[in-house]
Amino acid sequence: MSRRLRSITAPFVVAPPKGARVRTRLMVDDHDAAALRAIGAHLGSLAGEDLARRCNEGKRDAKQRAQSRRERKRDLTARSSSRWAGAITRTSEDAWQLAYRNLLAERRSLSSRVNRIRRRLALATGTGRGRIRSYATRAERFEKQSRLQVLECRLAETERRIADGRVSVCRGGRRLARTWHHRAEAGLTEAGWRERRLSATCARIRSSPSTSITGTSPAASSTPAGTRSENRRRCPSSWRDCRQARATGTFGRPSAH
Repeated sequence: MSRRLRSITAPFVVAPPKGARVRTRLMVDDHDAAALRAIGAHLGSLAGEDLARRCNEGKRDAKQRAQSRRERKRDLTARSSSRWAGAITRTSEDAWQLAYRNLLAERRSLSSRVNRIRRRLALATGTGRGRIRSYATRAERFEKQSRLQVLECRLAETERRIADGRVSVCRGGRRLARTWHHRAEAGLTEAGWRERRLSATCARIRSSPSTSITGTSPAASSTPAGTRSENRRRCPSSWRDCRQARATGTFGRPSAH
């Protein structure tokens, strides 16, 4: 029985992309730096407030999440703009979902470790059954029994947090939070801690901001955390010119003001 084969179309050339994304440095004066710091502080406070509000809500279904985001976006729009409100609420929801997935992964890991220790403890010391081997000495067996109790406590706490929808999210990272809680031991005041954090943020801005080449007029903006700047410039006329400019380091370079 013959089968009819599909016809092969004529070859064609795929159109080049409309733009490219490169990384460059954003050179600003003192007035622009002060403005970016003020904007970043304001948007950062809004982002922290929205994240805390989302975490307090706990688990929500799709309809409840959409309603919650509409309400939070409406409140944030009155204090910033609709674009920033959408970015902040979306980031808060992504952070909560990531923290919840981390809880689920931790439960799977703890359950696997608890079951493995239980299977080995079910056998007598120095014996085995199939591919399962018991612990070699009584001292090792005693240590694993103590370890099992610790893992069971952690697993029970993780189960309660999953049931209640309580996640752990730390804006800025745990290292920054530990420094804040132990700033007296490190000899830092609140002003010194904030100055160190601001210096690190400015260093990241100067070293690795993100630049988008989208074919629009030049414009600058900052993220809610105030750690990234975006510069939009017109795309080169051809993709070959784009590659040549990128190789020479002149592509996407901000013009002098």
